[in-house]
Amino acid sequence: MSKVIANPRISTQVYLEIDIIRDGVIVLKNGDFRSIIEVGGVNFFLRSQEEQDSLIMRFQDFLNTIEFPIQIVVQSRFLDLDFYISELRGRINKQTNELMKEQTEQYTMFVEQIVEQINVMEKRFFIVVPWNVNKISSSSFVDKIMGWIDPTRPIIRYESQFEKNKLQLMQRVDVVSAAASSLGVSVNILNTQQIIDLFYKNYNPNSSQKAKIKNVEGLDADIILGKSSMKEQEEKKMFIDD
Repeated sequence: MSKVIANPRISTQVYLEIDIIRDGVIVLKNGDFRSIIEVGGVNFFLRSQEEQDSLIMRFQDFLNTIEFPIQIVVQSRFLDLDFYISELRGRINKQTNELMKEQTEQYTMFVEQIVEQINVMEKRFFIVVPWNVNKISSSSFVDKIMGWIDPTRPIIRYESQFEKNKLQLMQRVDVVSAAASSLGVSVNILNTQQIIDLFYKNYNPNSSQKAKIKNVEGLDADIILGKSSMKEQEEKKMFIDD
């Protein structure tokens, strides 16, 4: 006789608002779509007064161009260089050339002195572009019951719906990208790899320094699959014979 034991592991994805990340698009658990654009920074206070006034006017034009809500996120974090320094220390003993060994050691000491004297900060700037999917208010009694049981079920169920809403989102992304480019800053629309890496570093600030996600296309994990796929994984049982 066999016993069926449910998988006790619970993914952290249950606590996140993200359901799917694919094709550079974030689908939330309520069915809404999001895209993230990373923009470069500007040394505003190093510019002349005339250049500063010009930047302010262009930023005003940028805001007036956008006819839908956006979210501007500024991420400021301390850079943890301990792992980098330990790697440099490891390279010193591996150097066969004495001159290269000495230069590597001097450079390592230089980095250590900088870290001790100042806090090295990293600033990144993002624009979150939304597309809120129109919800159908009427639903069957069974759908309402299932929604109460599992409120995180994805609303986007069909490929055609995904492509249709993605197209609407990308039109907004193009508008924001063009408007941001007029400010003279670099513009980068994050792809799936970059989005997952961004969230991974946000939720794992310590371990992300050592463990890197190299290729999301080669992963078969819940961080890139939807809630439905995660549920299928949880439904897998482990059979133990008496």
